[in-house]
Amino acid sequence: KPVIDSPATGAIVSDDDDSNRKLAGVQVVVRGRAERGSEVLAVAGGKEFLSSVSETGVFQGELTLPAHGANPVVFSVLDAAGNRSPEETLVLTYNNKPALKLFSPRAGRGIHHRAEVLWQLQDVDRDPITALSLEYRREGGVYQVLTRDVNARSYEWNVSGFSQGVYEIRLEASDGVSISRVVREIVIDNTAP
Repeated sequence: KPVIDSPATGAIVSDDDDSNRKLAGVQVVVRGRAERGSEVLAVAGGKEFLSSVSETGVFQGELTLPAHGANPVVFSVLDAAGNRSPEETLVLTYNNKPALKLFSPRAGRGIHHRAEVLWQLQDVDRDPITALSLEYRREGGVYQVLTRDVNARSYEWNVSGFSQGVYEIRLEASDGVSISRVVREIVIDNTAP
């Protein structure tokens, strides 16, 4: 029976992990161990991938995850005599995290009284956004929620009563599988020069 060392079962792979972007789907390199001199057969999406096991008992092969979502990959070992091992199943999830851009306020810039927090959000897999959180904290403090509205793309933030100093804003979005996060340091300064 093959032992899969990487990726781990349940791993989430995205286009960023694609080892050969010229091919359809996402190409994933699988590494593991099996009987020396044998071959490892992997079946994913109805396609077969064969890798030879080295004399040290190690194999490495590339396979294609054809579809967005959970992709079961079934592995077995074929020895020189034609014997086949029990199957080992590895489930990999193909999912790209939402693309998140925070436009304002800009990093390190000062804001006062009222400030618009403005962002853009899209999911390349066309998954619905299931969670969004815009939060702030004083440097080193605990984050406080400003909004969790998944449909929002801006937030009018009244900082009139805030103490002067360095703050962080954190924007997170999820498609239910992967999370994108942007953290930005800003300065709140309500004092006239």
